[in-house]
This record gives sequence, structure tokens and C-alpha cells, in this order.
Amino acid sequence: MGKDRIQDLIDETPIKYCPLSSGERLSYRVYNNDIIDKSTKHTLVVIAGYGGDSTHLAAELSVLPQLSDHKLIGINPRGWGTSSQNNINYTHEENAQDIKEVIDIIGLKTTMVIGHSTGGPIAALLGKKKIYMHVDCLTISF
Repeated sequence: MGKDRIQDLIDETPIKYCPLSSGERLSYRVYNNDIIDKSTKHTLVVIAGYGGDSTHLAAELSVLPQLSDHKLIGINPRGWGTSSQNNINYTHEENAQDIKEVIDIIGLKTTMVIGHSTGGPIAALLGKKKIYMHVDCLTISF
């Protein structure tokens, strides 16, 4: 998949917004949205690192073809991508709560949360707290 296909994938994947009880509004993208059967495959929730956003998943899809079997949801924490940032002072715990709320609103029951760079501690908090019936956690830093 070349750069043109990556841009096409980004263009074909609309930004969605989720208003939260905190007053924030997080943006996210759902890749491979046509995968409906959640009982046999994980839905992967990917939290971008600082300065990143949910569009980076399109490039990951180009080098990791095994991800084509999974629904991927890239969630932008506060202030990243097109998510709001009403308060500049917030913690990883608040970001984890925001991500949890988005996952609940979307209606996911089983998921793997992957955090890249700054998204890693947020993902780790979600996994540590065992907030869901089934949450696996993987943090990536490069």
C-alpha cells in the first residue's frame, strides 16, 4: 500500500465525535468498519502518542496486513487530532476515563487497547484497572 492508498484510506474513514460527561469531545476513526462479528475477533482500540492522531492507523494498516481482520478504532485523547481540550491541565487518569467513556458509548464489550508512546500509560491504566469484562493491553514505544 503506497502513500496514495494510505491517503485514500484516511479520506474514506470519516472522523467521528463522542461528547463526554466531562464536557470534552473526543474524535475517533473506525477502520475496517465492515467487520461486524465481534465474537471471533478483537476490536483494537489504538491510542495515539503525543503529537499523533487516529490517521496514523492508516499507515499501520499498510505494513501490518494481519490487522485487516480486525476492526480498528483510533481514539484521539484530549488535545490530539481534532479532540477538544477545554482544560490544559489533565492527567493520564483523566484521559483513561475519557477513553473508557468512548468505549462504553460505542458499545464495545471485548477489546484490546494499544497505546503508542504517550498513549501507552493511558492504555496501561485501562488494563490495570480491569475496567471491562475483557481488556488486553499493549504499549508500544519507538
